[in-house]
Amino acid sequence: MAHVLIAGAGIGGLTAGLALAQSGHQVDILERTKVLSEVGAGLQLSPNAMHVMATLGLKSTLMDVGFQPENAVVLDYQTGEPRFELPLRDRMQAKYGAPYLNLHRADLQQTLLETALAAGAQVHLGVEAANFDQNTNEVRVADYQGDLLIGADGIRSSIAAQMFGPQDPRFTGQIAWRGTVAADAVPHGTIKPNATVWVGDGLHIVTYLLRGMSQISFVAVEERYDWRAEDWEQQGDVAQFRARFAQAAEPLQTLFSAVENVHLWGLFDRPARPSWVDGRVALLGDAAHPMLPFMAQGAAMAIEDAWVLADAISRFDGPDALKRYQNARHTRATRVQDMSRANADLYHRPNSVLNRAKMKIAQLLPSVAHARLASVYGVKVTRETGL
Repeated sequence: MAHVLIAGAGIGGLTAGLALAQSGHQVDILERTKVLSEVGAGLQLSPNAMHVMATLGLKSTLMDVGFQPENAVVLDYQTGEPRFELPLRDRMQAKYGAPYLNLHRADLQQTLLETALAAGAQVHLGVEAANFDQNTNEVRVADYQGDLLIGADGIRSSIAAQMFGPQDPRFTGQIAWRGTVAADAVPHGTIKPNATVWVGDGLHIVTYLLRGMSQISFVAVEERYDWRAEDWEQQGDVAQFRARFAQAAEPLQTLFSAVENVHLWGLFDRPARPSWVDGRVALLGDAAHPMLPFMAQGAAMAIEDAWVLADAISRFDGPDALKRYQNARHTRATRVQDMSRANADLYHRPNSVLNRAKMKIAQLLPSVAHARLASVYGVKVTRETGL
């Protein structure tokens, strides 16, 4: 069995640590922050990710703290008029054998943390995993040594920078306002039990329910020319937020009037890395392939990575396992990156002739929309890793 060091206790790092520990490997997860906080608000796990969660034994727990949206709905940002609607809850379970789940990131992270610890993984907080050294037998980072090192340390990965040199992020010209509102702070039914995208020229808003309908998560994305920070936790000004989206449809106005706290997030992108592996070191999740949020696949791709990586390490030795992991994952992750980028235009240019046509086709022929989603949601890495 291998001794694996993992830099980063986010969703990808904890999933990898759990999968490896359940397979009998020695795991040390090194996290630079001293406290794992509720950063990030809501996220969505599609069936491709939920298959992994189920195989790890977490489905029941996550279903208890999550929420299954009934439909995927696109509405006009200003009028609230429907653009198209697709069944989600019943369709996902029937077609893919797994649910589509809305979760608070903190609930998912805490569940993964507790289960990984119970499986024997060690988690070390306040450890800066940078400046690693490796030879033909081992890898060292901070005060730890192991057989392999996994860089799951996010879009600003120190491990990736040492492996391949710094890769400057490209600001996309978009920022996201994120937050949650207690559901009982607005009239019942203000936000429907759907995964809803409100589209307008140069902006879009995503709303969905969390924690058994007790919270409403929102992400409001707008275009902006300049941004200097790349941080989940930049505090936003609520008055500015409300003013920016003052033309929103009435349900959104009601929701935004109840917002007490909002955070700003600059959306940065990076080109796909040609390689994720250097000897005994490999990258995972956003460290390897940062995902824009327009397909809601950032967490899902990191979870898929984690499962395939753990399977590779269990079946093959050392650097060979890491190379096989990269070969199995690179094409898929890069493709989903590209799909996420393409969705930005669909959401922010909804009135273009092309995008109106796309939405009309999706409404009239739901099978067309579902076929596109099937290439993402229909992959089950727990059955076929591609190694």
